[in-house]
Amino acid sequence: MPTAVDVPVTIDAPAPPSPDAELVRGLASGSVELSAHIDPAHGVVFVTYLEASPSGRSGVRRSTRRLCGAAAARDAALRARLREAVQQATDNESMECSGDECVVSGMEYQPAYRLRLGRTPDGTRVLLGAMQLSEAALSEEWMERVQAYVAQGLAAARSRPCPR
Repeated sequence: MPTAVDVPVTIDAPAPPSPDAELVRGLASGSVELSAHIDPAHGVVFVTYLEASPSGRSGVRRSTRRLCGAAAARDAALRARLREAVQQATDNESMECSGDECVVSGMEYQPAYRLRLGRTPDGTRVLLGAMQLSEAALSEEWMERVQAYVAQGLAAARSRPCPR
């Protein structure tokens, strides 16, 4: 007669959130001080590159601005962008952090958020860029233009220090 054997059941537990995802959530909620996580030398680059709305009325919207020092920490649009990214990540269950970037994917006509991170010489994790970009279901040509625009904005910010 066969003997019953207890076999342990393996349950895939969700992976713990990455430290970078936790940092982004804390910055968005205000539980982590934004000013402590902004590179004082280069600030934060705020990039928008969005396709026309479904109605096509608004056309392509794109802008880049750099926020330095205390102005970056007080900027309502930066904090709002971080909150929007975290909310979209919660809704879509999708904030992926690897290397120096956290990405919240978008769906059709929903922008993606790319949050670029770096480290100061003392090792503090800092927010370098907060991008809101149309990426879903768009051509390679579009994506190349978006990536070039983002790279140009980040490079321009790194090329000259923030005023002290």
